[in-house]
Amino acid sequence: MTDFYTELKLSPDSSLQEIQSELLRLEQLWRRREINSPETATAKLTLINEAKKVFVSESSRNRYNQELENSRRKPVASNPKADRYNQWKKWYDTAISYYKSSQFDLAKTAIEKALSHMDLDSDDAAFYNDAAKIYLECQAYSTAMDYINKAIVYDPDTPDYLITKGFIYYAFYEANNTGYENNQRSISQALSMFRSAAKKVISSGSKSPELGQTLAFIVNSFLNKHVFSYWSRDTIDPNNPYLPIIAEIATYAIEIGDNSGTAENVLSQINQGTEAFRRQKEEKEAESKRREEESRRQQKEREREYRRKQEAERLAEEKKSKQEEEKRRKQKIATKRAWIIGFVFSLLGIIAGNTIKGYYVIFSIFETIAGCAFIYGIVGLFRRK
Repeated sequence: MTDFYTELKLSPDSSLQEIQSELLRLEQLWRRREINSPETATAKLTLINEAKKVFVSESSRNRYNQELENSRRKPVASNPKADRYNQWKKWYDTAISYYKSSQFDLAKTAIEKALSHMDLDSDDAAFYNDAAKIYLECQAYSTAMDYINKAIVYDPDTPDYLITKGFIYYAFYEANNTGYENNQRSISQALSMFRSAAKKVISSGSKSPELGQTLAFIVNSFLNKHVFSYWSRDTIDPNNPYLPIIAEIATYAIEIGDNSGTAENVLSQINQGTEAFRRQKEEKEAESKRREEESRRQQKEREREYRRKQEAERLAEEKKSKQEEEKRRKQKIATKRAWIIGFVFSLLGIIAGNTIKGYYVIFSIFETIAGCAFIYGIVGLFRRK
């Protein structure tokens, strides 16, 4: 007898409505997987249709439960597949228990036990997602990436798996200091995953306040770490490469249902920060322009002062040159006069000495005056030179 509780992972304690809702979800899930896994999907859908007939009412469910209980009482041969599943489920539950209590090393050991009992062809996306989270906390990032990729391949429509992958990308960034370009790529990939998760929820037309709050917390953290500058917590460079996608995710978070106010605060900080940056930039440009104008004014003033000095020196030199020229002219005139006087008095002395006898004194005076005049004339010649 088929145990639908075990085969479809249904809880015997769930109400009829909860089981019917779960069967509907599983049916939709395997409808999407028909393209990639047609054989497995067909078998699962057949099993789901049989289960829907059993869980159509409380009476049919009670009858099935009784028959299932009776079949379990009968001695049956061991079912290796069921035993394997039970071991897998036990270790899986143990791993989740350790994970929730933050005992990640023990959770890793338990999840590895679960993996050893897992069917090779299993496509349990939720399990792979939980395994990725555990390996992420244990800093085994490559292994975590392998498992989250499996989860996304098996169930590409669940946004939680994209969130997990985003956290793994960001963990790569924090763990590997491999240069600016590689770090920037890891951050961009992480943000891209978070944005894709938000878009999937929006495209489905549903609301998810929990996911909205998670995304709001993420973008708030990114804003503080990678957008605000280290020297200013009030300004945001509008050219920051992460800013557009952070603002986009924050908008999506509000649309999804974030009611914590974190996403709205992020958008407000972005608007205020970019506006403050713009004002600060304008002030710096204005100050720079003022300094340039002041520098040009001072430069012109120095040039004018230099020209004034040059002109003053030229005029002083010209005045000095004129004075020296005038001095030479006067000396030349004085020299000529001295020669003329000396010549005249020499001539007068000669005439007086030859014509006026007994006036030797007059002759001597004329000759003395003439000699002085000649000496003055000779000195004037040398001074002109």
